[in-house]
Amino acid sequence: MLSHDTLVAEHLDIETTAADLLLHARQRPLDPVAVATARWSLSRKLLAHLAKEDLLLYPMLRRSPAAAVADLARRSAEEVGGLADGFKAYIRHWTSEAIAGDADGFERDTQAVLAALHARILHEESQLYRHIPGAPASPKVDGSARAA
Repeated sequence: MLSHDTLVAEHLDIETTAADLLLHARQRPLDPVAVATARWSLSRKLLAHLAKEDLLLYPMLRRSPAAAVADLARRSAEEVGGLADGFKAYIRHWTSEAIAGDADGFERDTQAVLAALHARILHEESQLYRHIPGAPASPKVDGSARAA
């Protein structure tokens, strides 16, 4: 069973790891070991979390007897879906050699992919997670404190 608190905790962990990656992406000269470590850590955490949401959360909410919840889940999947594919493309494109050859491009693309991630997190926590059985009645989302 999906737990609201577990998903929110995972989001916080992912955003902390994402902030670490962005910090390393902004450093000049880039530290290739630190970048690789941060990217690997974020990849592991993010892809496992997205799989859980995409395979469990969204289907569960789409099956909701409340038509508004089912519709919200469908629309949300269309709007924020594809993050896993986009992140995988980012990882494939930005090899160690590509990063070393274009640190500024890597930083820009890192900012863009993390902004999309942050938008998905805010959307899910403010709109979707409250419909998980056992979730608190009102979401506690502070986007300003958790921005990447």
